Amino acid sequence: MDLDDQILPPGAPTGPYGGARPLSDMALAATPDGLLLNDTVSNYKLGMRELYNTSVIGSHAGNPTLEAISEEMHLRYQTAQDFYNTRPSPTRDPAGFRAYAARLSELTGPALLNDVITHQRPELRQLRGVLSLWSFPVTNQQAIIDFTPLGGAINAHLPFSRCIKIGGTQSWVST
Repeated sequence: MDLDDQILPPGAPTGPYGGARPLSDMALAATPDGLLLNDTVSNYKLGMRELYNTSVIGSHAGNPTLEAISEEMHLRYQTAQDFYNTRPSPTRDPAGFRAYAARLSELTGPALLNDVITHQRPELRQLRGVLSLWSFPVTNQQAIIDFTPLGGAINAHLPFSRCIKIGGTQSWVST
């Protein structure tokens, strides 16, 4: 959990999911290779559009999906070892910094996480796609998407969307 994330008090608004629930009352039932996540987010600086964030992840020890994330991170590092030698200034070179941030996300951040999810966790990939559709302002969404089973999928795979608010400090920009 990032330092700027907040555990919400019971009943606090959580967007389309109703009121927040106490974390202690939630069933955190990850499968041995599954991940428990928060809702999808967008971040212009990282080039993210409706992707899972890395700020809150629930898992069992020894999870092969986390192993796959670590292995992919190591592989990507091997192909870009010089990446960390320079860092454009977000104020003096905003375009360069956005490119740097997007590449950072691909090497160690949300883009990496979502790439592994795309290949290893089909249920999370499909849920991400539905949530992406849901985020678009479409008239009569109910005619396009049956939201009835969505609540169960959100509760099972994205329980933190009901109790943790992702912060927006973006301390990584200046550190």
